[in-house]
Amino acid sequence: MEPITRPVSEPARGRNYSMDQPGTAVTRDAMLPNRAALFYYWILSDKSESMLEPKSNVYPTLACLEWCNCAPSTMLQVYTLELIVADSHNSCKLDVSGFVAIRDFKDGKRNYIFNREMADPLTTLSHDGVLLLQTLSPRRAISSTILLEFDLKMKRTGDGIDGYQQLIQGVSEHPTGGPLWSRVNELSIRSVDSHSIPMMRVKLAMIWDGVEATIELRPLTLPSEGIDLRCVARTGRIGDDIVLFDGRYGGCDWPLQFVVAAELHRSMEIHLQGVYGGVMKRWSIGFLPKFHAVFSEAVDLEFAQVSLSVAWSQTSIDRTDGPPDL
Repeated sequence: MEPITRPVSEPARGRNYSMDQPGTAVTRDAMLPNRAALFYYWILSDKSESMLEPKSNVYPTLACLEWCNCAPSTMLQVYTLELIVADSHNSCKLDVSGFVAIRDFKDGKRNYIFNREMADPLTTLSHDGVLLLQTLSPRRAISSTILLEFDLKMKRTGDGIDGYQQLIQGVSEHPTGGPLWSRVNELSIRSVDSHSIPMMRVKLAMIWDGVEATIELRPLTLPSEGIDLRCVARTGRIGDDIVLFDGRYGGCDWPLQFVVAAELHRSMEIHLQGVYGGVMKRWSIGFLPKFHAVFSEAVDLEFAQVSLSVAWSQTSIDRTDGPPDL
């Protein structure tokens, strides 16, 4: 499915900005909304990050202890973020900087899934023109109907900062829940003056009965040089991995925190894989997500011990009944 996309200038404060329904074949220009159903203020001049915190309703209220009437909500879960570039970059090491953020109806602010400065880019290898970008965990769960905002640049590894070239920049709105949305969606986003490349591809899933799962890893005992750690989650009926962490773990005492949209009363799994000194150990556990629950356990990988905790919660107060405060 190809969405509508076009780099746009920022609208005046308080003015509506929206896009029509996603197209299925041809990328079309952006347009102002002409239907009340899409009436919402996207304040693109507000570049601040969402400050809403996860775990806002971990513990039940007194009413919930007697008879819980909490309801799940529709959420989106990002799985992969890719860039499609020219074949001339095949097998080249490339530096990617910039950001990809998602705005939703919670507060209308940026919720980053990729954010790298020019001085600290992501270095990745092109495989047949495809760059897999390591995503950030969102600050909190993403609700339905989103505005993707993106500004990405690229250069060959080893070139100076002056070697950066603009890849793709703009915004693209995606009203969810319509007939064009299924459980798993792949959004292909490109500039209107581009036939195929560069292109950004986002794979995400619609979680209809969603609760917010906050996963934390804390070091207990680690080798001084750290370990190679991979942590992935799987949720609901979707078998794809949600890669939470994949790299060197150690050298800090603060926890790693990840937010995942989980499907209420359906299976959720967490898998850990640690490598140290040529030895690999695996550990996994499964849950049934609830409205209000906290789980914690010490994980022994023999050469390292970490603490894993999972908290399930409803999301913060929804703002779908109107635009964010101006």
